[in-house]
Amino acid sequence: MRRDILRCDPALRAEYAAVKCALAERDLDSMDEYIAGKNAVLQKILDAAGLASEDIEAIAAVNPAG
Repeated sequence: MRRDILRCDPALRAEYAAVKCALAERDLDSMDEYIAGKNAVLQKILDAAGLASEDIEAIAAVNPAG
């Protein structure tokens, strides 16, 4: 699903790529830091995918905050 949204939305795809590139350049201490760094753009992707707000909130609850 996320892949399909990114294929259809060039601006969102570019934002996601920029976040991933920026995170790749950082010296992160853990996977949790990586996940937290992607959290905001992931929320945008899930919203664009049409997930219900309660589903997005449930996903956010199990991921470290960014």
